[in-house]
Amino acid sequence: MTKHQTSFHRFLAVSLLCISVLAFFCMSFMAFYVIRPKDAPDMLIISAITSFVFSLWSVYNWKVGRVSLRSVVIDRKSEPSSFRLAMIGYWIIDSGFWVCLIRSFYVVFKHAA
Repeated sequence: MTKHQTSFHRFLAVSLLCISVLAFFCMSFMAFYVIRPKDAPDMLIISAITSFVFSLWSVYNWKVGRVSLRSVVIDRKSEPSSFRLAMIGYWIIDSGFWVCLIRSFYVVFKHAA
């Protein structure tokens, strides 16, 4: 692998990490903005499905040892630091969906009680 490819893969991994942090804050804000029980079930269903899919996808990528960003595949053995940055980005996005899921559960069941 050339030095240009390695630096481009690192750039993509860092970009994913930055975008995932921004997405996490946006999803967390959105999750704590929902306070009406009428809005929470829709967000609960969407968050449950997406958090399940993202969790399975990140576990699969970790087991296989490669992650895809756009049209680039980052391999764990050839680029371990870029792989870790990309996986952390995926985990941050996944944790944003988990925050939405937990908050939606709270809103639905707090008002149901």
